[in-house]
Amino acid sequence: MNVLVFGPTGPLGRCLTDRLLSAGHQVTAFVRTPGRLSPRPGLREVTGDVLQARDVAAAVPGHDAVISALGQSRPSPAGQDLHPGVPGIIDAMKAAGISRLIWISSHGVGDSRGRSGFAFERIFVPLRLRAEFADKERQEALVAASDLDWTIIRPARLTDGPATGRLRAQPRLKISIRNSVSRADIAGFVLDELEHGHHLLTAPTVAKEPSCSTS
Repeated sequence: MNVLVFGPTGPLGRCLTDRLLSAGHQVTAFVRTPGRLSPRPGLREVTGDVLQARDVAAAVPGHDAVISALGQSRPSPAGQDLHPGVPGIIDAMKAAGISRLIWISSHGVGDSRGRSGFAFERIFVPLRLRAEFADKERQEALVAASDLDWTIIRPARLTDGPATGRLRAQPRLKISIRNSVSRADIAGFVLDELEHGHHLLTAPTVAKEPSCSTS
């Protein structure tokens, strides 16, 4: 497939881009600053600002799918989106006749709230993630209200560990702050979802399968 990736230069975006290229897909990386990704066969960069609708509209046509790995790039006051370009991405996809959208969000957003335990929900999110999660709530609502073939992926706490392939993935999965998932595993999950679409129009939480101990 020919895939457009927003947020390809962050830790997760780089991992995802590598995995897509390794699987033989063509990747267009939408970047604000050119030259941050190593040139490779199958990869091309498009420079633009995701907050500018005309930059997004120019980049979207000609692709089979769009993936957003946009993350927090700067502090955000409550009520001010970190990435208010979501409507522009959706509108550009509709105008170009592209339906497949994979949006990477976070566990604890939307109907996964209340599924993370006291420490995460009542302490960590209010202290560290209140504004970011408010932004993600608005982003998810826009994606889910579109008539695109969307999947919202909500990773558990992200790590730099290796890919294991041992994952739990389901909407409203109950986890705790101790649960995690590697960026490599999320990249593999996104690739599988792109190719097979097991979770169309749903928002699965994705976490590493707990290790089994034997006595």
